[in-house]
Amino acid sequence: MAKHLRRPAFLLAALLAGLAPAWAQYQAEWARTMGGHMRDEAQVAIETSDRGLLIGGFTQGEVMVDSVPGSGAAASGRGFPYAQTGQAAETVKYPWLVKLAPNGYRIWGRLLANDTTFAQINALVETPDKKILAVGTVVSRTSFDNNLWLALLDGNGTTLWEKNIGGRFTQKGLAAVDDGAGGFLVVGSNENNADMKDQFWFVSLDASGNILWEQQYGTSGVDVAECVARTPDGGFVAGGYALDEDNVKLMQLIKVDGQGMYQWRQMYQSYGTPAGGANLNISDGIRDVAVLDDGDLALVGYTLAEGVNSNYDVRVMLTDPQGQPRWDQRFGSYESEEGVGIAPTYDGGLAVLGQTTALRQYEDFWLLKLTRLGDKVFDKTFGGGNYDLAKGILQTYDNGLLAYGSSFVGHNAGWDYALLKLIPAGFSEEDLPVIGLVSPNDRDASTEEPSYTIEFCLSANEPVTQVSIWCQDTVYVDSAQIVRTDPPEPGCEAKVSLVVPLSQGRNRFSVQAKNIAGVRIEEFEVFYMLMLRPNW
Repeated sequence: MAKHLRRPAFLLAALLAGLAPAWAQYQAEWARTMGGHMRDEAQVAIETSDRGLLIGGFTQGEVMVDSVPGSGAAASGRGFPYAQTGQAAETVKYPWLVKLAPNGYRIWGRLLANDTTFAQINALVETPDKKILAVGTVVSRTSFDNNLWLALLDGNGTTLWEKNIGGRFTQKGLAAVDDGAGGFLVVGSNENNADMKDQFWFVSLDASGNILWEQQYGTSGVDVAECVARTPDGGFVAGGYALDEDNVKLMQLIKVDGQGMYQWRQMYQSYGTPAGGANLNISDGIRDVAVLDDGDLALVGYTLAEGVNSNYDVRVMLTDPQGQPRWDQRFGSYESEEGVGIAPTYDGGLAVLGQTTALRQYEDFWLLKLTRLGDKVFDKTFGGGNYDLAKGILQTYDNGLLAYGSSFVGHNAGWDYALLKLIPAGFSEEDLPVIGLVSPNDRDASTEEPSYTIEFCLSANEPVTQVSIWCQDTVYVDSAQIVRTDPPEPGCEAKVSLVVPLSQGRNRFSVQAKNIAGVRIEEFEVFYMLMLRPNW
């Protein structure tokens, strides 16, 4: 039976048309924990271009003093040598990176050991050529100083290079983003300054990890940047906190241009009022920042609950591109809650991840769905029988959400990476887009021409929000032409036509169409063989 679009809305790449769907509910698709017998904590997760997932953080273990990580008997698959009877042992912390398939199954894991006592991954960035930059903090075995740590890996997790940046002072890398020009921008904190106090630290790196420029900005107190995002004008905005001499902690947002030059700073007290008079019952901070399509900034963090010195609330703000508040909301209960991550959703809303102790004595993941105006659509807790510490959230290619953090799985197993994959609720297979191949009309086609015209029809119960055509590792989206049939033909409300170049031999194609219900994928091959004919 032909499917019909309820609303004539199609998206190619980022071009939207039509009305936004109703505010989405979510349901759990899968959950995973990963770890060894001690402490494993996830700090960051990203979705890669192949739709897989990368999770980074750290793993702890015991090693024999003066041993090299990875030698000796492996403990829990981590490569930590056990301390033998009569030998001294110390607890160490190494960066641990795990690659997962979209269904949550593990593809590989890598222990990024180096000559450190403590190290962890705080940020991950995928490069245009599908390499991975891991950013974190290391503590030297000799000086015990905190330094910025970088590692570049290929798509299989093999380390290509690794380096430390810093010296005798604490210099931490806490977040990173691609700079849009083939390099990276890392933010964190740096106390290598005249006051010897932490300041917001901006570090620009080229593709080889060499410093292009660095800048520090701060107040007279302690300033730490915990998140960063690239803005539409080519600059960067970093969020964190400023702690003054009176122990008053304020949300702080700093904007720089593409060369690191200071543009503006915003500090927010409760309810978004400008930072001003002393208030010793203030302890606010920004944990995550997201830049929306129109340049507005979505912030999430924590604020000390009114009248309760020991408990916190989740704080969410939307500002204009200059950091001026549009609205400011706090969410909490009689217990303690903190916001850790925020992500724009496909329906125009915001997904907020926090943690709460409202239901029991242990922390749980706490998911809040907000409208663009800051109104709560729903909230839901996820957790087990022990502590579950939330760290961040992202929207995945299939319109789902990935919430990640750590879970205490027992005294014998310790802490593990914890991941929760959510998908929009209330949809079935029939709600997915339908792709009707016209050319080729078979899964295996052949041609003697160096190019081929791909043509297919689209229909769906829900608006199609993205169409892409892949050939091997190349995606073709910009030149595809969508032509809406008027009046609609049975099973073909819109047609897509694209001429693509071929390589000799087999060319594997994947056509992907996405809507609120998920992603439909059709795959086929076109065999191209150059035939040499005699010139009579």
